[in-house]
Amino acid sequence: MHRDDPATRVGGPAEDRTERSMYAPAQGDGDDPAVPLIRGRHPRQVLNEIRWRGLDLTLAQVEIVHRGAPNDTITVRADQIVPGRSFFQVGETEIPYHRIKKIVYDGRTIFSRAELERGRL
Repeated sequence: MHRDDPATRVGGPAEDRTERSMYAPAQGDGDDPAVPLIRGRHPRQVLNEIRWRGLDLTLAQVEIVHRGAPNDTITVRADQIVPGRSFFQVGETEIPYHRIKKIVYDGRTIFSRAELERGRL
């Protein structure tokens, strides 16, 4: 008995479970019927989830607190980030994960520090 065998799973075929776990109906914000469910309590976890699922990193925009930039914020694509344990790199600069303000995937916010602090994520 293999754990990925659809016949041994409870609750339907494996492909149905995978699809449901990765996507959920959009809740009134556009006509796209599916939105990636990659929500997490830590931005590193969210970025890892995008990588592990093999999703397109160029569709993920990461908003970072960057002192001296206009509005003290820069936005980079996730494919420009080199992950690390406590820090990530953008170019030659090491940045701690706690500086990530927001992660948007394909136009939809999947991580927001402000929402997390308000208890909405």
